[in-house]
Amino acid sequence: MRRENRRLWRAAAVTAIIAMLTFAVPASSWGYWSASTALSATITTGAVEAPTGLTCTSSGLLVFRQANVDWADVSGAVSYIVIVRNASGTVNQQTTTPTSNIALTGGVLNNLLGGLVSVLFSSGNALVEVQAVHSSGWVSPVSSSAVAIGRSGLLIDGLLGGVECK
Repeated sequence: MRRENRRLWRAAAVTAIIAMLTFAVPASSWGYWSASTALSATITTGAVEAPTGLTCTSSGLLVFRQANVDWADVSGAVSYIVIVRNASGTVNQQTTTPTSNIALTGGVLNNLLGGLVSVLFSSGNALVEVQAVHSSGWVSPVSSSAVAIGRSGLLIDGLLGGVECK
């Protein structure tokens, strides 16, 4: 009988150890590794205003003639994207500037028009639009107004790369 009792006792001990390892250890580690904390979040929506008040003034002579485009500052904007479209509406150049103005020179216009023959035989006007980039990374819609630039009206100026407001 003793031998039989020992076997039963060992079987009960082994079963108890297995049960403890199966249920007690995971339960204790669950309590250690988990926590219940209430969290809250705030979601806001907004919009970045499009730049307004685009103006264009011409300055300089001959090859140094340029179109200076200005616009009103947008609250929270860290930079502005200046978009230049050719007469067919295709975006030919996109530049980023940290200020609310930019000077456009003949190099921009020649890139737009694709060469001297186009400058001589086309109206050569392009539209300039602006978008604001907010510090959050959001980008505004394109400005509701655009300004037109083109080659200088004087033949020599226009051939040499002068640009003026139209």
